[in-house]
Amino acid sequence: MAFSNFQSSLSASASSVRSRYDDVVLSFRGTDTSRHFTNGLLAGLSNAGMSVFRDEKVAGADKGIDPTLVEAIEQSKISIPIISPDYASSESCLMGLVKMLECRDNMNHTVIPIFYGVDPSDIGSFVNHKKRGIDRKLLTPWKSALHRIGQLKGYHLDPTSDQLISEVVLYVTRQLKNAELVGTSMPVGIDNQLRKMMTRLDVDYRDGQAVAIRGNEVRMVGIHGNAGIGKTTLAKFIYSQLYPLFEGCSYLGNIGEVSKTEPLEHLQSQLISDLLKQRPMSMGSVEEGIHNIKHRFRSMRVLIVLDDIHGRPQLEAFAGKLSWFGSRSRIIVTTRNAELLRDIPEMFGTYRVGPMEFDPSLCLFCRHAFGESSPRQGYEDLSKQIVSRIDGKTERNMG
Repeated sequence: MAFSNFQSSLSASASSVRSRYDDVVLSFRGTDTSRHFTNGLLAGLSNAGMSVFRDEKVAGADKGIDPTLVEAIEQSKISIPIISPDYASSESCLMGLVKMLECRDNMNHTVIPIFYGVDPSDIGSFVNHKKRGIDRKLLTPWKSALHRIGQLKGYHLDPTSDQLISEVVLYVTRQLKNAELVGTSMPVGIDNQLRKMMTRLDVDYRDGQAVAIRGNEVRMVGIHGNAGIGKTTLAKFIYSQLYPLFEGCSYLGNIGEVSKTEPLEHLQSQLISDLLKQRPMSMGSVEEGIHNIKHRFRSMRVLIVLDDIHGRPQLEAFAGKLSWFGSRSRIIVTTRNAELLRDIPEMFGTYRVGPMEFDPSLCLFCRHAFGESSPRQGYEDLSKQIVSRIDGKTERNMG
């Protein structure tokens, strides 16, 4: 089925006590969806090696959001709400939706809505809450959440079709790979850096979400800065935001160090394998790798991150020319060497990652030291002294 923009809500009542943390929360209104589809999707996700928290909302059980579901949302990486005709008429579903968006904003949580037999633009069920006299303090965030979720991407399913399951499972598998790459929480102070990089990459970035690639040109953008300043972290979060917008993606980490013990042709093989989603192929030389890259991806929209490039020969082995890649492709290069980036004609622009400002540094230090965003009582002065000595390199020193 086609992948498109949708409007949705998220679920509410949890079905069982949790004994472990799950990869995916699958949320649906049991009386409103095909048992064949929901069971098939659950089986597909499980067979792909994912642990799934099943949140089935039944009619008449709408007494607010269950704490078990709250925990499931917070601890999982992805939520899949199956939005059916009566889904948004549930108060607990809308409470769950708000919680999901909170986690998406603050914890890099992914929401993949599936619209099941409903038009994504139809939020008529929401009006029912107004008729029942629900407190306006609840209605406002619910309405806002419905509007925001409509900007995300999801799947539109005709109830008579059962061809969607494998497509969803494949997409979720890739998203979990992303989550493992970047972790779960958004680093302090990174959102402003993301916005600036999205501008250089010419990406439509709204409400903390990469929505679309603008234009048709291929762009290469460099990230530079001192060791331990946060270049790799920024590149990982950019990758996680952009990943769904491309036909093929590859993140090659720590190239400078890896290439000291592995030949570049091995990394070229990994790049090709990632982009084609195939097993790695053997390369006899760097020249053979270049030949394969420049001829295989001319018509393919790809996202490539080359992390920690030490010299121009390394870059030219993976992305020597923008013409090697299809229109709207994006290549991101991280390096400590700003001069290297300036000497590359293909480079569209660069971004320097500087030391973290004092207030975000203090917040990050306190999260590590005290598990909260501000100094514990009695430790205010000591915390500030430590952060001042770290001098903006909190991320590196916090490990």
